[in-house]
Amino acid sequence: TFRLFLFLSSHVVLILGGLVFGAWGGTLWGAIGLIFSALLQFTAARIFGEDWVRSRLRDGYETLRERIRSLGSALVFVVGAHPAGPMTPTNLAAGLVSLPAWEFTLAVSLAAPLRAGVYSLLGTSILSWGPLVSLAVGVGLVALVLLPLSIPAVRSWVLVTEAKSTERADGEGSG
Repeated sequence: TFRLFLFLSSHVVLILGGLVFGAWGGTLWGAIGLIFSALLQFTAARIFGEDWVRSRLRDGYETLRERIRSLGSALVFVVGAHPAGPMTPTNLAAGLVSLPAWEFTLAVSLAAPLRAGVYSLLGTSILSWGPLVSLAVGVGLVALVLLPLSIPAVRSWVLVTEAKSTERADGEGSG
């Protein structure tokens, strides 16, 4: 939860959790940390408001806010469960839209063990399974991260540029 204040990536902390506590313990403690961290970010966004969040998210703010507004807790779940999903921006933007706190909490609570489990497994594999299995787990993790991008609709949705969003807002874009 407090890794934010230490400027540590959740990926590093979750892998270390697997190293220290093993796969199950790392998943449990990592999930608890992810949930509390997400709730802290969500609450901070609600308290400090749009200007504060916009200053942190910069260019991607509008796109992310609109996606959360349209997809709601499903997007929070998918981003939170995916090992490379941008959780902090999603949590901050979710705090500003009309997403009920209970829906946000449920989505994050269901996603956190999945994300923490992947990284805890990687951390555990580093010490106990040897270099070849650790490499296989690492390659599997990269494949898991990239797999959704193999679907053209997902790829175009994820890779929307700010220019396209601006064009649509101005009514000058074709699509």
